Parts: sequence; C-alpha cells; structure tokens
Amino acid sequence: MYLCDTTRRLPHGELLTAMRDAGAKEEDYPRLHDSVGCCELGKNHGDQHAESRFAPGADPELWVKWDDETD
Repeated sequence: MYLCDTTRRLPHGELLTAMRDAGAKEEDYPRLHDSVGCCELGKNHGDQHAESRFAPGADPELWVKWDDETD
C-alpha cells in the first residue's frame, strides 16, 4: 500500500500537552525539531491527514489530524 506521506510541522506545546494527558512519559515526548507529522493514511485518502503519535498499548491512543489549511 502506498502512503500519503504529506508532512506538517506540529504545534510542539500542544503536542506535549496532549501526550501528557494521554499518559505518555517524558522519554516519549518528541524534541522540538522532531515535531513534524507525516501522514500514515493511504494515498488519495481524502482531505484530512493523520499520524499516530502515542499508543501506550491501552486507551487512549493519540492521533494527530490535520488538513491542508489548518491543524
């Protein structure tokens, strides 16, 4: 399967807050220069892009979603 692989710089502060709220540990947090999302959906999937950022093995999982215009 071919992936979309569209990238987007993610808002680092909001990403860290969401990861903390989802139960991530500090070692799971991305560094500022690593906070780029890369879409994991199939090619030609539609308007919204998405990437899995944190999945501790239980709920909740954290997915980052964006479209071509906004986060």
